Amino acid sequence: MLRAVWLHADLRRGDLCASLHPLRREPYLQRFAHEAPVLQRQVLGLIREYHAHQFPVIWYEELIQASWVAPLVLYGLGGVETARHFLLRLARSYQFKPNTV
Repeated sequence: MLRAVWLHADLRRGDLCASLHPLRREPYLQRFAHEAPVLQRQVLGLIREYHAHQFPVIWYEELIQASWVAPLVLYGLGGVETARHFLLRLARSYQFKPNTV
């Protein structure tokens, strides 16, 4: 089963990870948005558990993506505002600063 998922045409594979191809992810997000909230919560809980040993930014990215698809389900998982603030600070830290170059 895992091999079938890993080799699926809708995935982009890297050395360390896989992600849905950007042009093919919308149908999956729409299907997920229509799943029962209990199932959505379980899936997001598994994703959170899977990313627990990684840098928080990985989970934050998942949270932000899920907040567009299943906003009510995220209640109780927490962290959406923390994720937004962190990612905004991260983006601002990479902005060009003419006096420092």
